[in-house]
Amino acid sequence: MKSIRPEIMSAPGSLPGHGLLVLPSVAHDALDPLGQTEILVQRNQDSRFLALDGKWSASQTWHQVDRALSSGEDVELVLGPGIVDPLVENTQMTYLLQLRCGESLMQGVLRIREGVLSSHAAGSMTDPITRVSGRVAPAPEPLRFEPEPVVPPEVDATPEVSPQKKSSHLIWILLIALILALVAGYFVWNALKGTPVTPSTATQQPPVAAAAPAVTPPAAPCSTAALSAAKDDLTFLQECLKTNPEAAQILEVIGAAKVAKRCDLMQRLYAFKSQSGDTAVALAYAREFDPEFHQVGCIASPDKATAIYWYELVLSKQPDNADAKARVQVLKN
Repeated sequence: MKSIRPEIMSAPGSLPGHGLLVLPSVAHDALDPLGQTEILVQRNQDSRFLALDGKWSASQTWHQVDRALSSGEDVELVLGPGIVDPLVENTQMTYLLQLRCGESLMQGVLRIREGVLSSHAAGSMTDPITRVSGRVAPAPEPLRFEPEPVVPPEVDATPEVSPQKKSSHLIWILLIALILALVAGYFVWNALKGTPVTPSTATQQPPVAAAAPAVTPPAAPCSTAALSAAKDDLTFLQECLKTNPEAAQILEVIGAAKVAKRCDLMQRLYAFKSQSGDTAVALAYAREFDPEFHQVGCIASPDKATAIYWYELVLSKQPDNADAKARVQVLKN
């Protein structure tokens, strides 16, 4: 089976939901001009295949595609929303594409270029400019009114108080004063009977403040401790990547995710950091698929094509990387 490096690019006019599947280094005469061209797409997460309804199925489904009328050197195939939408839903996923046409059979890891949009990105465009008439209505004249004079009510400065009310008020005041004097005398008498207050008893010791409980600092967003506490993988992934972790830090978290069998999170971390240009992580990801280093676990079986893809990604950033160069030569032979 011939190894290829297929790429999906945006369709002419950047029409959402459509794209061009470009096959670099595949000449037009390599495919039967009268043969039916079909593709099979498999995602690396769970080895499921893209079905006709846009879902992912355990059974293989071949999709018939048409060739673009292009005079370029590379073969270009036209893709519609049934294929484009599921692929751009998660651009960090790794996809393996197989192509068959007559006697020809090819495969390679699919790369999705920037600018490829889902059909959901299409919407009705409305004119954001609100048109306003150039004529301005004259401002209404302010209402004029004369304030009405305010006449204060007549108040008698010397209210009448009956002699009976004055006498009753005086009686109540005397009674209250008598009661207060009795209460005060009672407390003074009790104080004189009690034990005299000495300086030692009068001096109050200040209360001892209780020791503050030890506060455990929160775990770093991208750490094994935060991974153990996280319940939602997507939330952890977003918070972790916001900190732009170093390669050693991300590889430590990836190792913990492998042990915890959180395989989807592990592959998302690998793919995101590798595609963002971290060659150390990309090299480690390539070895996950390399038959020489593969270990049974989240990656069910070795895959030479996927390993070559990540090794070549390392070489695109570090052309002199001896490990990646040597493994590519071995895997291609």
